[in-house]
Amino acid sequence: RPSQPISTADPEAGDDGVLSSPPAAVAPKVRPGEATPEQIAGRFTTAWLSGPGSSGDAWQARLRPLSTPALVEKMTGADPETVPARKVTGAPTLRPRTESFVEALVPLDNGTLRLELVAPDGPWLVDAVDWERS
Repeated sequence: RPSQPISTADPEAGDDGVLSSPPAAVAPKVRPGEATPEQIAGRFTTAWLSGPGSSGDAWQARLRPLSTPALVEKMTGADPETVPARKVTGAPTLRPRTESFVEALVPLDNGTLRLELVAPDGPWLVDAVDWERS
């Protein structure tokens, strides 16, 4: 029997494992003259918070130009009265994932609004909405 474990990897060959150091930060790509992800996140949040007290159609109309078609479809029939917060308490924080995919965290009076924004071929749009109560 060998006195040491038998290794099939060369310890001098570098890291070939699945886990590695995080990639360098990626800056979101913004076309000249178009809104930044922070601006879209802010506008969407303002429209989202305007839900209580308004009709579902009016609320949807305010969200639609800031949303992907997939999100518009998911939110069809959503009740604006179910919006759990009332006001923004800070600026959105971005977590860029790629040049065309960003997560925005927006602090609100009783939680955090998490938005996923995408810009595959043009302006930034919100593609997913999630809520985390504080």
